[in-house]
Amino acid sequence: LIEGPPEADPLIPLAADPGLRPPVALLAHAVDEPGRSAFWPMAEFSPEWVAIRWAVERGVPARFIDLPAT
Repeated sequence: LIEGPPEADPLIPLAADPGLRPPVALLAHAVDEPGRSAFWPMAEFSPEWVAIRWAVERGVPARFIDLPAT
């Protein structure tokens, strides 16, 4: 379980792509109200990034556990 928006769960496997390297970020916003947005930045040393990479490298299921962003 990783801190982040559950709507981003389908993006977790993308961390296995060797071309995806930190810094990376998740951005959530309301389509009809783009001023309502949230940002989850991750550096190479961020606990969230480390947990995601550990999980995808080992085939361990991972998911985000924050309240929904929408």
